[in-house]
Amino acid sequence: MNFKEMQDDVLYRLDITNDTTLRTNVKNWLNEAQDEFCNSEDFSFMEELKTYTTTASQENEDLPTDFSKVHSVWQEESPATLEYENPHRFRRLYPDPTATGKSLIYRLFNDEILFYPIPDDAFSIFMRYYKIPTAMSADGDTGDVPSRWQSALKWYALSIAKDQDDEPQAAERAMLKFDEQVAKAKIYYQRREN
Repeated sequence: MNFKEMQDDVLYRLDITNDTTLRTNVKNWLNEAQDEFCNSEDFSFMEELKTYTTTASQENEDLPTDFSKVHSVWQEESPATLEYENPHRFRRLYPDPTATGKSLIYRLFNDEILFYPIPDDAFSIFMRYYKIPTAMSADGDTGDVPSRWQSALKWYALSIAKDQDDEPQAAERAMLKFDEQVAKAKIYYQRREN
């Protein structure tokens, strides 16, 4: 189902089809619902892979613009999984900030990932990460939530609309349906991945 179809379905359930202000609100609520859904769990459908080709003597690389959080980081030269270290432990474990070699640990700083030891050559470091949900804007956008779970987004938008129409019971029922769909998705992906 695309973004326009989701909007139309919510507006139909509200029995209002030609209110442009309400359509704008529904668009915002559908995107808010997508954010809530995607951020409720580390869903595999939100994973991306980034490959860094290191440069000798350069410790930092930019994080992807859609980066939310790290799943795992590894390099195949050794091979080794790079371990995350917070800044305090990072400096305590490796007091020489100029040491070079095959990277074994990483840390995050602002919008960068830093590797240590500092790479001594060009080699590949891979990062699997969870991305930030991509906002839907064009009518044909389908969003990040797989189609089998998109009805949850509509229930969320409907709940907000009903709440604003001072229909708390209808709002609560719709939000419960959203929560049920999210819970089912969590179980589905947990079983699938184990």
